Amino acid sequence: MRIPRVRFTVRRIMVLVLVVGLLLGWTINRARRQEIAVAAILRLNGDVIFDEDMNAQGRYAPRSRPPQGPLWLRNLIGPEYFRTLRTIWVRRKVGDAELSFLNHLTQLRTIHLVGTNITDDGLTCLRSMPRLWGVDLVRSTRVTDASAGSISGLTDLKELYLNGTQFTDAGLSCVRGKSKLQTLFLGELKITDAGLENLVGLTDL
Repeated sequence: MRIPRVRFTVRRIMVLVLVVGLLLGWTINRARRQEIAVAAILRLNGDVIFDEDMNAQGRYAPRSRPPQGPLWLRNLIGPEYFRTLRTIWVRRKVGDAELSFLNHLTQLRTIHLVGTNITDDGLTCLRSMPRLWGVDLVRSTRVTDASAGSISGLTDLKELYLNGTQFTDAGLSCVRGKSKLQTLFLGELKITDAGLENLVGLTDL
């Protein structure tokens, strides 16, 4: 039985090298951006949770999964190549500039920006987080109805905390039709019956 020969032309080899190079470059860039973001959050005395510390339901469960990759390789090139940031907490009076790293955290599941000075412009980062299901903006007083557009695109949204923001009836339109929404906090907001009409049909609340 003859084994068919695989012919590698120069063009095929060049294409293969290009694809491998692009994948490697993307991986390195992603890991580097995550490393920078984690360092920035920790400098702000914030907290981070990675996928290896979350269970199948997406809840915090320390060491629920074994770390990916061999230990020697993690020690050699760094852990950011083997884990993905899922949850962050920031509780400082910092604004858009200090939180610019958020634009690169596209794999987040929950984000807690408690008492920050982030603005509606800064919150456009939510649009690059398609699988985000938890948004906590408690006492981030510069957040207004203008952020409704950034929140309304989160199709997996389950938890939303708007206490102490500047949201009004108009902004509450961001939860209309969010059938997965289970938790909604509206403390200290000027919400009327007109705004609460946006909650009609949200049976899991």
